[in-house]
Amino acid sequence: MAVFTVAGKEFRDHIENKRFLVIFGALLLVVILSMSQGIKDYNQALESYKEMTSKIESSEIEPEVHMWMPEKPSILLIFYRMLNYFAAIGAVLAIAMGFDLISKEKEEGSLKSLLSHPLHRDSVILGKLVGAVATFGVVMLTVTLICTGSLMIYGISPSSDEFLRIIAYMLVSLLFLISFFSIAIACSVIAKSSGLSVTYCIGIVLVLSFMLPAFGEAVADQYAGEMPTASNVYTYTYSTGPGTVTITTESSTKSSEPTEAEKEEMQKKWEEYQKKIEEYWQKKRNIEHMFNMLSPDKNYKEISNRLISGRSSEVFFFGEGKSPKETETLAERLSSVWSEIFSLLTLSVVMLIGAYLKFMRLDIR
Repeated sequence: MAVFTVAGKEFRDHIENKRFLVIFGALLLVVILSMSQGIKDYNQALESYKEMTSKIESSEIEPEVHMWMPEKPSILLIFYRMLNYFAAIGAVLAIAMGFDLISKEKEEGSLKSLLSHPLHRDSVILGKLVGAVATFGVVMLTVTLICTGSLMIYGISPSSDEFLRIIAYMLVSLLFLISFFSIAIACSVIAKSSGLSVTYCIGIVLVLSFMLPAFGEAVADQYAGEMPTASNVYTYTYSTGPGTVTITTESSTKSSEPTEAEKEEMQKKWEEYQKKIEEYWQKKRNIEHMFNMLSPDKNYKEISNRLISGRSSEVFFFGEGKSPKETETLAERLSSVWSEIFSLLTLSVVMLIGAYLKFMRLDIR
């Protein structure tokens, strides 16, 4: 019960803290503005989708044309505007709540006074952690209510799958806040003063969020080498009746329809080029991914993008055609970013355990 007593006190302290209220207010303002702009983006995308569908149904688009047609825009498109702003302000909020959670009490001597009472050290540190997590829960609950309220005001009703994705996005955002808080409280336990603690926090965040990803990109560029090019490929056009089609080939520029042999050669060269370019980008992605795994904000953005993004469908108007790809389920989306989720969890757990063990051995004089 001592843990919950400390947690209750910490929760009240956070809620009444002016620094917290200012940053939280800024976060809510950004959420409201982002939702408003996101709803406008969604309505515009929906109108474009309806216009494209109407043209296809009225056969205004020639059947020979090969095109990419987007799916009906998802309501989750609305949350794109909020993603980057939330990542920045949310990280500041989490660090502001944790960087002096222990160091301030060491400086003021209140920690020594607190531990002079019949109270175990683990109750103190666990209570502080529970109180902070509860505060983050209130933050995300408020953000969720604002988001759902905005959708209701504009008469937008999410499907069951979209609603689950919204909830999953909010839970991932909660984990993101906890990950930055875990860094902050670990620094607060280690540092002798709040000034040193915030310096440590800024240094760690700069390394994890900016320096490592940039270094990973440089390493990836070096390892992957030069990007394959098709500089020796020429183009020519020929008439198809109602329109023209541009074809790539290694023959000189021509204005007549290619022969079957030229078509086969063109297809073979194009497939080889596609294979090389895919291998190149795969090498880059693999290396960058290794470095980005250590960055909480990179992981958060990757997970969030998979949760809130739509999915394009390739449609061919040749012969019987090709049906659009089915929309991914929530489980499929989460399974594709399991490594990023695991990385966020691991960072939080390691930092919190480190803070706990250090606090239990802390020399308080």
